[in-house]
Order: sequence, then C-alpha cells, then structure tokens
Amino acid sequence: MKRLTRKIYGDAPDTIRDLLARDHFVDAVNDDEMQWAIIQTKPTRIEDALGSAIEYEAFQQTNIRIPEPVLIDYAMMLPPA
Repeated sequence: MKRLTRKIYGDAPDTIRDLLARDHFVDAVNDDEMQWAIIQTKPTRIEDALGSAIEYEAFQQTNIRIPEPVLIDYAMMLPPA
C-alpha cells in the first residue's frame, strides 16, 4: 500500500502519503466491525492501522465461544426400581 501511494502521490509530503495509505488500507477492510475498531484507535500511519487490525483479529480468534459440554444424567434414564 505504501509503495502504491508513493507511486501515485509521489510529490506529496511523507505525512500526507502516510495518511492516504492509512485511509486506503482502512477502506479496503471488508469487515465493518474491524474497520470501526481500527478507526477507534485513531492510527496516524498505515503501520498503526495494520497493528490495530492484527490485534482485533487476534482478539476475535481467541474469543471464539466454545459451547459448554452437555452433561447427561444417565441415572434419570433408568426405569424406576
């Protein structure tokens, strides 16, 4: 992304190119919740936005809900004695 913005906006100052690269990166994210999470961190450079995206993805992956095991009381299934 940085290479592309450097190529397209070659005459722009580095700070402007960093902002443009960051904006293009955030716009390219296909997950609305991830986009919002990245924006909430107020990144100033594409590296900051990428770091936020990686943290968000890691958080999402570690918080996948695993269903609780169902305990079956087999004694309840036996006919009355």
